[in-house]
Amino acid sequence: FGIAKRRFQILNGAPEYPFSTQTKIVPALAAIHNFIKSMDPGDQGYRIHSSTLDVQMSQKSAQMVDTNDDGELGTTVTTAERRQANERCDAIAQAMWNDYITYTANMEN
Repeated sequence: FGIAKRRFQILNGAPEYPFSTQTKIVPALAAIHNFIKSMDPGDQGYRIHSSTLDVQMSQKSAQMVDTNDDGELGTTVTTAERRQANERCDAIAQAMWNDYITYTANMEN
C-alpha cells in the first residue's frame, strides 16, 4: 500500500469526498494500476526496492510527532498512542486465547 501511496498522492491525505466516493477510490486506483501494467509492462511506477521503501518508512515513522491539539483525527501516531494500542491488542488477544482454552476444555467434557 505504501508504494500505491507514492504513486497515487490522493491516498496520502484525509479524503474530502463523500463516503460512497471514498469506497470507490482504492478499487479505481487498482484498476488504473492493472491497466497501466497491461499496456506498459516496462512502467517503473511500482518498481522500488523493498529495502529503500523500508528505510523511507522507518524515517517517516521516526519523524512522526503529534501536533494535532484541536482534538481532530490526524494521520500521525505518537509513541504513547502506539504503546496503548499495542497493549490493547495484546489484551484482546489474551482474552480471545482464554476464551478458546475455556471453549475447548468444555468440549472435552
